[in-house]
Amino acid sequence: MRVMAKNSTLDALGAPAWFDEPVVNVVLAANGYPGKYNKGTPINDLDYANETDGVVIFHAGTKRDGAQLQAAGGRVLSVTAQAPTLKEAVEKAYDVIDTKIDWEDGFCRRYCVSGAVEL
Repeated sequence: MRVMAKNSTLDALGAPAWFDEPVVNVVLAANGYPGKYNKGTPINDLDYANETDGVVIFHAGTKRDGAQLQAAGGRVLSVTAQAPTLKEAVEKAYDVIDTKIDWEDGFCRRYCVSGAVEL
């Protein structure tokens, strides 16, 4: 999109798609963030996690060392989940984080949605 904006060709994208179902995004950060944290810690099984219906994982602070995906920043991944209800979307995002992403040095905050949905 940045290249298209630079080239003044954004009109080729067409209208954005809107969804009726709620979507949530949970950020996975490196342990210690926003303070001191380790870089270069291995992250595994993202392909497996991305196969979950209604889930897309966005990279923010990652890098590759050969075939190994590694953390390269403080806010590292965003797990985005869509489901029929807000509660189900939140549960789906946390389930992917807890059971499908293998990153020992990562964490997410679980209290951020507490005012919006009762889990």
